[in-house]
Amino acid sequence: MKWDHPRVNRWGGSIAYGHPLAASGPRLVAFLSGLFKENPDAKYGLSTMYVGRAKALDMILFSKTIDAREALAIGPVNRVSAQGKLMDDALKFAQKLAERPPIAVTCVLQAMAAGEYEGLDKGLKVEAEGSARVRETKDRMEGFNAFLEKRKPVFTGE
Repeated sequence: MKWDHPRVNRWGGSIAYGHPLAASGPRLVAFLSGLFKENPDAKYGLSTMYVGRAKALDMILFSKTIDAREALAIGPVNRVSAQGKLMDDALKFAQKLAERPPIAVTCVLQAMAAGEYEGLDKGLKVEAEGSARVRETKDRMEGFNAFLEKRKPVFTGE
């Protein structure tokens, strides 16, 4: 589907606040962009996983909000776009991510989510399972060969 298809909400559709897969990367960028464009008074809630317990408590107890620069400094975002550059930056980010090995990316996201929501032991177990899965992929060999040949890898998801 294209961005302008009537069934596509280009600002991210429904998003699960606090869920690491939904509240990350291009979906979050697009969602927040649309939210703030349509409603400049909107506020975005942060959980302690993004800013730490002390900062989260300070923000929640005293109803503090932060601007983009402070969000970048304390950690809930890892990049900020200049006004008018957001969609270009989000698409560049998505393109760069799409060039990564998809099975490895999926395994990393699964391991991080497991560790965050199900505890360290579960996260380590999922990470080990992901590593075993990645070891069997053609993409692993492509990455290794590209490194040795000093060229950009071309990952296929195999």
